[in-house]
Amino acid sequence: MRLLRRDGAELRPWQRRIGEPPGGPVMGVFAVSNIAGSVIVNAYLGMTAQESVADIQEDLLHGWVLLASYFALVGYAGAVVGVRRLATLDWVYERRTPSDAERRATLRLPRWFAIASMLAWAGGSVLFSIAGWIDGDDLRHVARSFVGSMLGGLTTSAMCYLLVERVLRPTFALVLAERPAPIETLGVRARLALAWWLGSGVPLLGIALSPLFPEQTASDLAILGGIGLVSGTAMIAVASQSVSERLGSVRHALGRIQAGDLAVDVEVDEAGEIGQLQAGVNAMVRGLRERQVIADLFGRHVGDEVARQALDEGVHLGGEQRDVSALFLDVTGSTWLAATRPATEVVAWLNELFTIVVRIVGEEGGWVDKFEGDAALCVFGAPAPLRDHPTRALRAARRLRDVVVPLDFGIGVSSGLVVAGNIGSETRFEYTVIGDPVNEAARLTEASKQRPGRVLAACRTFDRADVAEHVHWTMADTLALRGRPEPTPTVELRA
Repeated sequence: MRLLRRDGAELRPWQRRIGEPPGGPVMGVFAVSNIAGSVIVNAYLGMTAQESVADIQEDLLHGWVLLASYFALVGYAGAVVGVRRLATLDWVYERRTPSDAERRATLRLPRWFAIASMLAWAGGSVLFSIAGWIDGDDLRHVARSFVGSMLGGLTTSAMCYLLVERVLRPTFALVLAERPAPIETLGVRARLALAWWLGSGVPLLGIALSPLFPEQTASDLAILGGIGLVSGTAMIAVASQSVSERLGSVRHALGRIQAGDLAVDVEVDEAGEIGQLQAGVNAMVRGLRERQVIADLFGRHVGDEVARQALDEGVHLGGEQRDVSALFLDVTGSTWLAATRPATEVVAWLNELFTIVVRIVGEEGGWVDKFEGDAALCVFGAPAPLRDHPTRALRAARRLRDVVVPLDFGIGVSSGLVVAGNIGSETRFEYTVIGDPVNEAARLTEASKQRPGRVLAACRTFDRADVAEHVHWTMADTLALRGRPEPTPTVELRA
């Protein structure tokens, strides 16, 4: 992708890397942290020098001239090498997915800039020490300057690492969006320990080494302690904020998950322990979403009550005896319909009918056990027990008879003891009810298709129903149903 300047000219690669985020901000914090560190260390060494005012002025003049020369040289070299290193980020400007090598190199940029900063400080410390020794400084004073510069370099490099990492957080999020990466950064413990050590530990070490430099006064130690207080506070603030902000996003996401919101996606912007935690939360949410989908599909196949019971109690083959009412519904003339009407039209009619069946049976506290082609078996009293299941079954039958659909159907209702449970094998089973009331309801459905009201119920269901329900039914024939040893007294809906 071509990037253009305001005048329409195409940006060169180096212009793009230092003029556009994230390369520009990275070079900015790299330069600012090292300049600030150089000023503070040089000022400290000048303020704590045990020399006359004229000597201090001369040393400062020589020191600042040497500092400016060295900084110009190292700054130019650092800019050239840094811009080349930022070639790692070309995939950002080109709006493409990074390669594995680019991903690893991008995640290692904070480490690289911190090492580059430390090398520059080490070179400067050696150069200033040699210059001081040539200038005739006491060996103890040269050692003091070298140690002070190196300790300042350590602190500055650590601050550079934390600031570059913070600037690159949005870029890290792009790198880690596809998949987690191996740990390429400091862990939480190491990060906080480094911040304390280089922010406060280094100045404290300087104070502890004061007996080696007897010329240091109480004011020197006070200045060193003040530097430790300020730099330690700054370092700990940057390090702790980099941890707390990420943990805050994770805590917020967990709160949403606890509230039932699974539309959560934590931005993974770190390749360390916290990044693994962020990626772990996202993986957990994906698993919960999949489980929710499976539970939803499971509930649609077997019914909410059966699904809830399976999730709460587990599943096992076998069943228990339950007192239920069975309602069987079967479409009339289904063979003729299949032969004379398009299959898609018949399926659409069946889905329309069964949608109403599921709604009405559910509103009455029942459960659709299964759909058998153009028939449906509905159960009241299992898996959840219902005290008034005969009344509910009869009322559901009445409501279904009033349904207006393009299909004609018969309904049979019966009540009694059945075995309700999981039937099948360990690898494939279904929750269902088996018993004489189910068979009787199916046979009554066959007979109901010859009746004007298209609904027949066994008298034992009618007798157990509430008196208020009786007014809707009237006695019908006693039928010898196929496969049953005894005739079955029945009732049917009043005209």
